[in-house]
Amino acid sequence: MAGSLLGTVIAFDLTTRRERWRSGGIADGSVNFSIASDGRAVYVPTIAGRIRVLDIQSGSPQAVIGDGSDSFFWPPAVKDDRLYAGTADGFFFQPMIHYATNCLVLRSSCG
Repeated sequence: MAGSLLGTVIAFDLTTRRERWRSGGIADGSVNFSIASDGRAVYVPTIAGRIRVLDIQSGSPQAVIGDGSDSFFWPPAVKDDRLYAGTADGFFFQPMIHYATNCLVLRSSCG
């Protein structure tokens, strides 16, 4: 994976050295530092104070975390069903994907 100053994220096939997919830049701007993954999704922190969640196989957008009020300065970390990310205001964690139902949990329950 590689992220750009324009917000584009590109996944490469290491065997063929070819691009697998590209997720276009959006209003969130530059990708901040490292991109994290849990094997199912890619978590992309942006300078606009959001973390974009992309499908690891296709790059399709799955969710956006954060309201833009603070920047994610450090790489996020994924453990079990939690995403841990540091902001300028302190520590932040967010429930993520409930794998049994493949439901993305963002401050609400899956129905």
